[in-house]
Amino acid sequence: MSDNICELNIPYPPTDTCEKNPCYASLLSEDYAGYNSEMTAINQYFFQYLCIQNEHCELAHVLECISLVEMRHMNLLGQLIVNLGCIPVIGSFSRRRTRYWCGNNINENLDVQCFLRQNIENEKKQSRHTIFA
Repeated sequence: MSDNICELNIPYPPTDTCEKNPCYASLLSEDYAGYNSEMTAINQYFFQYLCIQNEHCELAHVLECISLVEMRHMNLLGQLIVNLGCIPVIGSFSRRRTRYWCGNNINENLDVQCFLRQNIENEKKQSRHTIFA
């Protein structure tokens, strides 16, 4: 919880687990550091913040704030992955292979309206994936 304008003031779910479950941990790897993941969101918002901070100071501040919230989400997922018995690799597992996260996951479009629409779409995709994972 925080007084941060970028997040709700409600507690996050606990990351405690009853037992080790590497299968569940590997499923979480996509949300942790896959293509449309917390890792991508952190870097996407921070990239946008850096690039527009001189021209759109207020929006840049909000993007930086969101990046920090996404970092908190990544931390919680990482703790859960560890508690489930795995290490939080900066990548995702698919077909017994690790797909490591890379900077190509970032959209470098700096048209503010365009990237804000894309940010909203990415958040919708991430929330649907997390709900049904």
